[in-house]
Amino acid sequence: VIQYVSFTKQWYQRRVRGNAKKTPTAREDSRKSAKHVRKERELKLERELTKILAHGCHARLETTSMKNLAVWNAKKIPTVKEDSRKSAKHVRKERELKLEREHECKACPHGKGVGAGLGYDIKSCQWLPCKCGQYLDKKVGCLECKENTYSHGGFVAECTKCPDGMGVLPGMGWSLQSCTWLPCAPGHYLDPHNGCHECPKDSYSEGNLQEKCTACPTGSVVPAGKGARITDCVWEPCRAGHYFDPLEGCKPCCNDTYSPGGWASRCFACPLGKGVGDGMGARLADCTWRPCVAGYYLDVTRGCQACPADTYSPGGLGPGCSDCPVGMGVAPGVGTGITDCTWKHCEAGHYLDRGCKECPTGTYSAGGTSTHCEHCPGGMSAMRGRAASIEDCFWESCRGGYFLNPARNCTPCEEDHHSPGGSATECRKCPEGKGVPR
Repeated sequence: VIQYVSFTKQWYQRRVRGNAKKTPTAREDSRKSAKHVRKERELKLERELTKILAHGCHARLETTSMKNLAVWNAKKIPTVKEDSRKSAKHVRKERELKLEREHECKACPHGKGVGAGLGYDIKSCQWLPCKCGQYLDKKVGCLECKENTYSHGGFVAECTKCPDGMGVLPGMGWSLQSCTWLPCAPGHYLDPHNGCHECPKDSYSEGNLQEKCTACPTGSVVPAGKGARITDCVWEPCRAGHYFDPLEGCKPCCNDTYSPGGWASRCFACPLGKGVGDGMGARLADCTWRPCVAGYYLDVTRGCQACPADTYSPGGLGPGCSDCPVGMGVAPGVGTGITDCTWKHCEAGHYLDRGCKECPTGTYSAGGTSTHCEHCPGGMSAMRGRAASIEDCFWESCRGGYFLNPARNCTPCEEDHHSPGGSATECRKCPEGKGVPR
């Protein structure tokens, strides 16, 4: 003990000289190495031994020293290399935490639990109920339901699969109501009650949640369930009587035009006077003569021709015209029926009475539509059917001294001539040496 005390005094003197220097702050202290920590502990032990020697308690020195040495040795002193990696503050903190752990309750594993005061060991910890959208795996605890499955939670061992065509995100399925229809594939539409169905032939859909398909443009086709967009609709060759429009597909030829169909880009006009209905003309032979208008008849080589004068026709495809009744007539191409036939204009010296008739002797008429003849003045006459006006009337007999000239007018005889009148057509010369004053 005397040797130990002597050694201790020498060591203490050296430490006092060292402590005469400036004492580091707590912050600087935290940066000290493990070697400095060890030195401080040695000083503490030396002070304790000196105090014991001063009281002359040899037994206490032995007992207390051995006890402190045992405590000191029980604590693992890190090597210089290890202490260089840790601050003194960290070393102390670790030791304090270790001591606390030895005297506190341990937590149950994650996902397990036990009532207060009922946890005797780890076996007392039981799995806690899972949340909605989870199932219990007895090895690892609660796990999220996979995609398109659902769970009410609790202690269920597995999740329930959503009905076909329906789904839900992982961990989001709490009940059957959580399952919703999955987006349909292109070429399909969603029936809110029965799920996805193929689009019918010649229609298309982008899929997803669209509830109906769109029809392809007229003349374009696509197989059932194969149309995702309008570009999937392809044009078919046009049938006869139609032509192909690159933007709108097949379109019918207009009236009086024809086309063989296929990929023809236009229609051809029928010959003049011929025609065919919309979309009905496949070839030139389909062009037929158009029905003629009233007053015309159909000539199969030249088409529609006007009816001649005094004939009529209702039009259509009739090959000829009908004659007006005798004495009646109509202008060319005007007669559409018998009611269009009117009595013809009569010639001079005739009058109209259900046809043209000659004026009687002693009468005259200018003709046309006149319905009667005019009588010549008294004593005058006119030839039957030849007198057009009063000027055509002539005297029937002349008085003495007059004769009938070629125009049937009474003309006075020249000087020294005489005539008995009546129907004499000339005057005679008086005998020589005689005369008649004018």
